[in-house]
Amino acid sequence: MRFSGHTPLSKMPAEKISAQQHVLLSALWVESVEELTAMMAAMESVETTVESAIINPLKQCESALLESVPHEALAPWREAKAGGGLGCQINPEVLEMFQTKGRLSSPGATLPQLSDAPLPPSVRLMEHMFSVRDQGKRGTCVAFASVGLREYLEGCNSELSEQFLYWACKQSDGYPDEAGTFIHIAMSALGTMGVCERPLWPYNPEPDPGNESQDPPPNGATEQALTFVMPATRAIAPNWVNLYKQVLAGVDGFGQMPIVIASLVFNSWYRSAATHQTGKITLPLPGEMPLSGGHAMLIVGYQDDPSVPGGGYFIVRNSWSEDWAAQSPEARGHALMPYAYIEQYIVEAFSGQAVSHARKETPDGNTTSETERPDPSQLSFEGKYVRTLRGDQRDMEGKLPRAGSRVICHRDASAEIMEDTGPNRRHFSEKGCGWSDRVRRIAWFPSRDRWDEALEAAASQARIGCQTFAGAIDENVMSAAGRPIPDINVSRLSNALAWRPKVRNVTNVADLSDGLITALNRLGGLPEAMTPTPEWQEVLQHSNCLKVYQLQSRAGSFHVVSAFLTPWRFSPAGETNVSEAGPECTDLVQSLYQAWQSQQPKIRFTFYTLGCARQWTSGAESISSGRWLTVLS
Repeated sequence: MRFSGHTPLSKMPAEKISAQQHVLLSALWVESVEELTAMMAAMESVETTVESAIINPLKQCESALLESVPHEALAPWREAKAGGGLGCQINPEVLEMFQTKGRLSSPGATLPQLSDAPLPPSVRLMEHMFSVRDQGKRGTCVAFASVGLREYLEGCNSELSEQFLYWACKQSDGYPDEAGTFIHIAMSALGTMGVCERPLWPYNPEPDPGNESQDPPPNGATEQALTFVMPATRAIAPNWVNLYKQVLAGVDGFGQMPIVIASLVFNSWYRSAATHQTGKITLPLPGEMPLSGGHAMLIVGYQDDPSVPGGGYFIVRNSWSEDWAAQSPEARGHALMPYAYIEQYIVEAFSGQAVSHARKETPDGNTTSETERPDPSQLSFEGKYVRTLRGDQRDMEGKLPRAGSRVICHRDASAEIMEDTGPNRRHFSEKGCGWSDRVRRIAWFPSRDRWDEALEAAASQARIGCQTFAGAIDENVMSAAGRPIPDINVSRLSNALAWRPKVRNVTNVADLSDGLITALNRLGGLPEAMTPTPEWQEVLQHSNCLKVYQLQSRAGSFHVVSAFLTPWRFSPAGETNVSEAGPECTDLVQSLYQAWQSQQPKIRFTFYTLGCARQWTSGAESISSGRWLTVLS
């Protein structure tokens, strides 16, 4: 890739750069003398774990190349220049695994493709988005990347508030006083609290010491935020390049969609003057360790290119203003990230719900944004919802398709048919894979007489588990009156005197079970317009609960949040089951509680005690902060 003012390594004399050095630099995507000089300056500006056997030959190579390039021309590249603010939390276990294995997972190229649909050589979604913004000195990159995704889903008809989303994340991420948060926390916050518009709560690029989230939100912000709730997100395999490309191209059965990523960061590009100018992210040197803080960005396109490590690069929207990467060949403020970087150094990735925004031209020549649902022409209807008529049969509009015609219908309602056309497939998908409410509800919620042994056992286990767990917590908490409060957040004087105030009384102050059930249903794939049958409403109510208890004492009020979760998974094919509970479930409980608590008087401390029907995934863990404690059972 050629940049103005850069001297290609390929044009350097063979005696200046060896074949071995060419191979190494090509693997790192270092293509010019200026990029090599900037990388060496970046590494010299900080302590490094890279072995001298790697660094020294590159320094010698750089010195040899200086004879071919005027020294004054390289002066700007010798000044290390750090990028903008970071702030994407990385689990310490992930960093430890990287230190031992040198990568996060196996390369995505070894995984099968999700779809056999051909991929275009390039995709660019930047034209459907606002210009790049600047997070300033704060660690709010997660909010910026996530808001960019939400604005895209909105057709960029509204500018949304990174300030609000970051505040919402800090209410539940477990680190209220530390900069940064996790992207799965942001996805959860968008799904429960939403995000208000930017004019209502404008972003402040300056940190506020002692008030990381810069709360409280302005009047009306939490109410307006519900207008922009994002009820469903998709977790993307973080190191699977083919899946990224399919999501961006929209050939996976959904519309074109950007992807929020949590990336490891390396000084070799973070402090490189060349990357600062062009946005070109190079791969880390062998043995180079990442910074302790990661960075969240939004992937908005890709370009196949066999000269780039991995076979191409992703176009990544950053949040360090348009002055960073001002000379990016794609767009100001946008990075170029090689496919090979994605395969090795991405920790988490999420994309939006199954909608995209298409531009349509109006009669006056202007363009408007229109929300589209999944393109059913891309979905697998064959053999599932499409059949051939053996005889003439009336459709839902009274028309008479002839024998041999292809029609769309659900297997549970062969009499309810419509002609197999693109618009009808789209309409069928939007309606939940059924032409009538009766059929859709039958399909999504199989009646008891259609349950197999596995589903019967799952429902029974969930019901018994919820009843046992909720009963035990209720008995335990309600009997706390007259006992000392837990030894958390009590005054130093109380500790010094070995005295702790006692609980005066206990009350059940809120039952948030209905909200939990609705949120879990959306998490489990249930369309927003779909409501469970009465039989299934009873199943869901008996397998989920979320209650808040208040304990009062002289030291103040405390809350105990008790929740039992059964993450049911639904599909229009009636393939209903219970899945394991993960971090998204704990985030959901915290978000629902925080939304309720934001309208209540302040309390001293919150205890979360959570149980689930099956088991917790490896990503879920009991955690605590200065203001709350979560225990998983």
